[in-house]
Amino acid sequence: MRGFAMIEVLISASLLIVGITAAVDLQGSMSRNVATQRRFLTANEVGEQTLERLLVLFGGSATLSPGRHDGPAYNQNGVPAADGLFSTSWEVTSNTPVQNVRRVVVEVRWRDFGRDRLLKFTTFRS
Repeated sequence: MRGFAMIEVLISASLLIVGITAAVDLQGSMSRNVATQRRFLTANEVGEQTLERLLVLFGGSATLSPGRHDGPAYNQNGVPAADGLFSTSWEVTSNTPVQNVRRVVVEVRWRDFGRDRLLKFTTFRS
């Protein structure tokens, strides 16, 4: 008897289809993970830039008065844009945790594959 039986061919084809399907699904998942990580990195850069900009202004600037302040939006490349993916805001609290110290909390928010994401950066200044 030479060649393969029909059942052997069907089983081989089924295994091949399962393997290809798993590989395609894995590749799609990896693409989403790469996109999510890229957005986290961009959000981190946006948050650090916002915090650094605020620290340069630290002193008498109205943007560092106590309360919540909205910042600019940024696109997926971290460039300011009116309809950007990333929104920024910060909150300044006086006398926290001790007298004559201000706590500054910068928030970067964005939506990623249907999920709301948030990164916070906190510093204290006297």
